[in-house]
Amino acid sequence: MKAFLSALDRDWLPFFAICAFTGLRREDKLEEIPANLAKILKPFVRKSGSVRPKKKLQLAMETAAARAKIVWKQNCLRHSFCSYAVALKGLEWTSDQADHSIAILKRDYREVVTKEDAAKYFSMLVTNKHLSTLLGDMTKPTRPKIAETTSPIAKKSKPVKKVKSAKSSPEENFTKLIELHETKGPVPFRPTQRDYKRQEKLVSADSLSEIAFGDGLFKDEADLNGFVRWILRRQAKREAGTLEP
Repeated sequence: MKAFLSALDRDWLPFFAICAFTGLRREDKLEEIPANLAKILKPFVRKSGSVRPKKKLQLAMETAAARAKIVWKQNCLRHSFCSYAVALKGLEWTSDQADHSIAILKRDYREVVTKEDAAKYFSMLVTNKHLSTLLGDMTKPTRPKIAETTSPIAKKSKPVKKVKSAKSSPEENFTKLIELHETKGPVPFRPTQRDYKRQEKLVSADSLSEIAFGDGLFKDEADLNGFVRWILRRQAKREAGTLEP
């Protein structure tokens, strides 16, 4: 958790820290703030406004997870909060804070967590220096002034000839996908999506020839190669900051 929070673009730290240490859901209104969270939030205090930047949440999460070299799990912030809170503060307090019944907490969130580890979790402090395009303090960026041309006549630029690049082979695409997976991390999918399992099967193989068909994941070779190309396009969009969740 500390590695992830430290790897965030700084303007996202308040949002994710609140989620991690209060169990906050977006529809919740009132939460108790633990002492460590108060210290983390202190540099960001202001009179009003949202703690969530007007940027892509999914991209912020993916970028920080890749920097921290961790695999993101669905709802891991709230799950961590509930598990550690039950160990440190008990079922009743956690039930009130997380707005869960005690029965649900016992069923879904009572993990093998020691009080010592829970105490460490709720005393965690974070140093974050990753400045983002919002300047790291959630202020609005200023727009650069457009430089005026000194020439009264704008020069027309010559059209650039488009050069068709040679298509990569399926094996080359597969090798590139594995390299990106190891350096940038996996492209995330919702756990309910079949594509999540398809991606996991891809990255666990040493070559395309190891992947069998007819198991409900890949129909045939064309389906497999098309999926590899699709993952590469999503990786490219993530690098460009245009990947939609």
